[in-house]
Amino acid sequence: MRWKRKKVLKTALLSILLSSCWLVSKSGETIRYFQSATLTLPIAKITPYVVDFGEETGMDTLFQATSQEGYPVSYFRHIQSNVCFDGKCRMLVVTLYWNTTGRYLGFELPKGEFLSKTDHEPFTSGEYTRLSAILGDSLSPLGSFTYNAIVPRAAPDTEKVDAISSPTAPDVLDHVIKGAAYTTYKLWHFVYGSTQREIERLTTRTLSADLLLKVLESNDLGDKMWVVHRIGPFISEHALLQEKVISLIDNNQYNLSVRIIGMLPVADPLIQRGLAMAFVKHNYAIKKLIVEKLKTASLLTSEVLMLLTSTLSSLQGESVSSLLELFRLKKVNDLAVNRAVADLLRSDNYFVARKAYEFLTKQKINDTYVEQQIVAFETKRK
Repeated sequence: MRWKRKKVLKTALLSILLSSCWLVSKSGETIRYFQSATLTLPIAKITPYVVDFGEETGMDTLFQATSQEGYPVSYFRHIQSNVCFDGKCRMLVVTLYWNTTGRYLGFELPKGEFLSKTDHEPFTSGEYTRLSAILGDSLSPLGSFTYNAIVPRAAPDTEKVDAISSPTAPDVLDHVIKGAAYTTYKLWHFVYGSTQREIERLTTRTLSADLLLKVLESNDLGDKMWVVHRIGPFISEHALLQEKVISLIDNNQYNLSVRIIGMLPVADPLIQRGLAMAFVKHNYAIKKLIVEKLKTASLLTSEVLMLLTSTLSSLQGESVSSLLELFRLKKVNDLAVNRAVADLLRSDNYFVARKAYEFLTKQKINDTYVEQQIVAFETKRK
C-alpha cells in the first residue's frame, strides 16, 4: 500500500500518537492521532533512506522530512508487518511518525481503514486515545515485557492458544489495549526500537546550535533533555544558546536542572554569570547544585563574587554555609565580601552568625569595620 508524497507534504507536522491492532477495511475518513510536534516548520523536502532494521523488518525505507533551512522536522515509516501467533496472522498496516529528536509523533492509517480487536471489533475513540498515550510513553513497562508475558500459554488440555482473544496476564493489562495486547506491544517496539536509533543518528549528522535552539522552543520536557545531552560541542561558542539553556533551570524541573548544571562548562565567564544569576532566583536545592558546580571552577570572576555576595543577607542557614564554603575553597579574601560576611555576625540566627565568624577568623583581615564586628560578636557570646 502506497501513500503519495504530495499528501505527506500537505500533512503539516502535527503530532501523532497512536498505534494499534488489527487493520480492517472500512469506508470513512483517515484515522490519525498526533502528539505535540518538536518543530512546526513547513516541510520543503522528503528524503528516503534505505535502512537495514534487522530482525524487525529487514531492509525498509525511513523518510526524513526537512524544512527549507535544512532542519529535520520529522520522520516516518510505512509499516506493513504480519502479527502472528499460533498460526494466525493478520497484516498490520500503519504509518508511524517521529519527531526531530526521535520522540514519538504519531500515526496514520490508510484512508478507509481502522484498527480492530477481538472478532474484528473496531477500536473506540477512547481506545485510540489510550493507545496514543501508551505509544507516547518511552518508559512503558512494555520495554521489558517478554512475548510470553503478553501472549499467555495454552492450557495443558488445549492444543492452541488464541492470542487474539485469550486473556492477558493481569500485570500487562494496564499497559495494553484489551483484546489487542500483542499488537500494542509490537507497535510500541516499532516506535522505540531500531528506527528511533536511526533517527537520532540522522538528526545528529545535521546538528547545529541553531537547530538546538529551535528544538528548545518545544514545550516537551523530553525534547529539552535531548538537547541538554547533545549541547556540549556548541554551547561555549554560542551566547544565545547559553542564555536559553540556563533559563531552563527551574525549581519545578529538578532533574532537568541537574542535567543542565552538570554539563555547563563553568570556566566560561558568561556561564559563571548565568549560574550566579540563577543562584539568586532559585530555591535551596538549585542553589546547592549551582554552588557545587562553581566549586569545580579554577577561578570565580569578580562579577560572580559580587552577585553571590549580594545574596548573603537573604539566604537561609544552609545556603549561607555552602556559599561561605565556596568562598573558602576559592581562597576569596575580598574586602566587599568580608564586610558582607561581617554583617552576618549580627544575625539573630546563631547558626548563620557562627558560620560567618568561622569564615572571618580564617581570613587575613585588615579592615577596621570587619574587626569591630568580630570583636562585637565575641563580646556578645562571652
